[in-house]
Formats: sequence, structure tokens, C-alpha cells
Amino acid sequence: MVLAVLVFGLARCEPDVYGTHEGQRCYGQCDPGLSCTDYHVPSALCVRDGTHGGVCRAAAPTCDPGLACDGTNCVTALGIGDACPVYGATCPAASSCAGSCTPDGARNGACRVGTPACDAGLACSPRPGEAHDVCVSAAGPGETCSLDHRGPECAAPDVCVPTRAIGAFVCGPTTYVETVIENPVFIDACDTSQDEQATHEIVAGAWGPFVDIPFPFQFFGGTFRTGWIWPNGTLAFGEVPAAAAPFAQVAGYRTFCTVVGSSSAFFRLSCIGNDEDEFDLDRVCVATVGASPHRVRVVEWFGDRSAARLETILHESTNAIDLLFDSARGPQSPRRSSHRIGISNEFGTDHLEHVGPVPPSRGVRFAPT
Repeated sequence: MVLAVLVFGLARCEPDVYGTHEGQRCYGQCDPGLSCTDYHVPSALCVRDGTHGGVCRAAAPTCDPGLACDGTNCVTALGIGDACPVYGATCPAASSCAGSCTPDGARNGACRVGTPACDAGLACSPRPGEAHDVCVSAAGPGETCSLDHRGPECAAPDVCVPTRAIGAFVCGPTTYVETVIENPVFIDACDTSQDEQATHEIVAGAWGPFVDIPFPFQFFGGTFRTGWIWPNGTLAFGEVPAAAAPFAQVAGYRTFCTVVGSSSAFFRLSCIGNDEDEFDLDRVCVATVGASPHRVRVVEWFGDRSAARLETILHESTNAIDLLFDSARGPQSPRRSSHRIGISNEFGTDHLEHVGPVPPSRGVRFAPT
């Protein structure tokens, strides 16, 4: 009698033991075709791929009917307009959570990766450090805009520019245009066979090294033959930039950065103090490639502490500026926009800021109009 009770007790406890089989509690390891998931509270269980909580299958269908892949696991599929966020559920493809599941490109929805980024009457507003950029109301030429992206965004191709009134900004034209570079060729500026090649260490929090430009480079109406380098992918033209003043710049990899100028009379990109990557790009190579009058001056940033590798290319013949990303944590994501990249003139009165993730080709060009 006692033996029978013991056997019955063991039979009841068997499904709750830890193991690697389907339905068993797990510590991370499961049999092939299964994954250990904590969606089934109170305990993590081994569940079959494609089922609720399981890893999304590599081939279609990625999840069972009624489920959707949240990027890693299969969870309950919500519909457009359904309230969110909901634990163990996700919005459908081509939508995001904005209090409710909202289609990409719609008001308050995520900006689309392709063109157009937003529906008619809307413009893409950068949200550095957040999951995606957001479509908001578009302001027309001469209408008030916000540099900190907390108000209306200018409809392309206009940008938000300062007016004579301190702190006042309106939508107006810029003297540059941005295009995507299809299949860009990343130049190895660290190749010692290149002309005028040099490799430098960069001191964290300081401008340097000084870089010469072997041809007169036209930038926002000014002519420059020198530049200064900052560890986070910024190239400043002319003299060493002052801390509290605008300067002519190409900002190529400023993660989690903000725009200063909403209470002053100029535009400038500026990084906050806890930027985790601000000083990770602490080495730079410079080189000149090609023959006059079609030379390019290449400045390439990299670092042992970062997976990022990017370069700024100045074109002699066209005065265009290319930003190429050979590898970078932020731009690898198709929607995440943790970078603030762009250009501005030495007075802070004209600029062009890239909106949205870096294209899959990982190349953008700023060219004078």
C-alpha cells in the first residue's frame, strides 16, 4: 500500500522535473527542435519551435497559426488597432506599438525603411536610442518647426533652420541634398600603399589629430584645406572648434546624441556625456586616393573596443561627402536609429541631418545643390 502511494506520487511529479524534453522545465538546454522559454510562467519550459514561446522557425511558416514572430520567439499575434504592449504578444508585421498596433508610415507609427518613410502629410521624426523613428505632422515651408524633434518636422526636402529671432526655427531649403549610395566601395585608408597615408591614435575627449586636405574643399560656401578629428566619427573643418559655438562639421557616428540650438541661434549636433560609444572609435586612418582632379580624401574611424568601422570621403571634383559604414552596431538594424549623422555649416545656420536608419547599402551622400 505504501509502495503504491510512492509510485503514484512519483508519476504525478514526473512532468515537473528538469530536463531537455518537450514540456519539461529547463535551464536553457533543450533537445533539437525545442527551445527553453520563460513565456510559460511560473517555470521555463522546453517547447517546440514555432509554438507559443518557442523560437521562430527559420523557414515559413515561422510560427503556428494565430502566432507572430517578435524577432526571436513566437507570441500571440495582435491586430492593427489592438491595445499594446501585451506580454507574450506582438503587433503584426509592418506595424509597431504606439499605445495600439499602428501601421508603419501612419501617424505615430514607425517610419518605413523605404520611400516614402511616412504617409502624406507626415514626416519622419528621429528618435535616437529608441526602437524606431516616428511619423509625425509635417510642417511646410516657412512654418514653425522644432530642432529637438518634439514638434512638427519639416516635409522633405526642407530642413529646420534658425531665423533672426533667437530660439525661432522654421522650415526652409538647404544647400545640400542627400542620396543613398548603392553598393558603395569601402576604401581601406589603413592600406599603407595609399598616397598620403597615416594612422593616428585619438585622445578621448579632445580634438585631434590635425588632418590636411590636399585640395580646396568647398563646404557650405566656404573653402577648407584642413580638418580636425573627434573620436566619434566627426570631422570638423577649419580651426579647432570652440566648445560653445557652431562649427563646420560632418558628424558620421554620434550615437545617442541630441541637437542643441533650440534656445539659441544655431544648429549643432552634440553628444551627451554617457554616450557609451563616444570614445570607442579611438583610432583613425587617413589617405588620398585617385589623381587630380578626381582625388578623394578618406578619413576612416575604428577601434579595438567597437565593432564599428566607418569612413568619411571628401570628393575633389564634386565637393560631395560620402559616409560609408563597413560595420556599425546601430545601422545593422533595419529600423533602429541610434545614430545622429549629418552636416552643418560653420555658423550653424544651414544643415542637413540624415533621418532614419542608415540604408542597407550602408552608404549616404551629401552633395551641394
